[in-house]
Amino acid sequence: MQYFTPELHLAANSLDDDVADAAELAWEKARAGYREHLAKLKPDLPARVFQLAFESDYHDYEVIGYKSHILSDPLTAMQPRYNREWFAYPGTVFVLTLRMGEATEAVFFFLWGEVRVSPPPHNWPQTEEKFFLYDELSSVIDRDLIPREYRLNILLSDGSELVIPFMDTFRVPIPTGAFSVALNGKGRH
Repeated sequence: MQYFTPELHLAANSLDDDVADAAELAWEKARAGYREHLAKLKPDLPARVFQLAFESDYHDYEVIGYKSHILSDPLTAMQPRYNREWFAYPGTVFVLTLRMGEATEAVFFFLWGEVRVSPPPHNWPQTEEKFFLYDELSSVIDRDLIPREYRLNILLSDGSELVIPFMDTFRVPIPTGAFSVALNGKGRH
């Protein structure tokens, strides 16, 4: 995370008023910097990446689970249900399953690299639940590369950070009670 760092999140939630006040100012500066960063990316974003960056707000969604799949795995059986262009990328897809109240959604990412999970900072409060706190989208430097490569960093409430290198994405609402299908029946990662 470049803008909404774990350290800034901890400071903003500090019991020390001076620390929290300073963090609030830093937060506004980070928010302005990230908006400027997104504005530079906006003209070149494909429609689904644009939706992820500008029309999706997963803040405070519960993270039900996440898992990588090789496209020759069970996702291939889902192909007739969805637009075939979503399956145009060979390799691996990463599925992030999120829930807010009764609404559950699977977000699919077609990967160009390996998803990394960074551990929380040593002073992060312990929690077993995982919620989506903040995300940051960035583009790989080579603007002539097609399909373009993006990176999504997600700070989770347990202090860990998901780093998802992807080329394209799409979202699928999941009927109530059926979210285990998106996780291939494995539960939490």
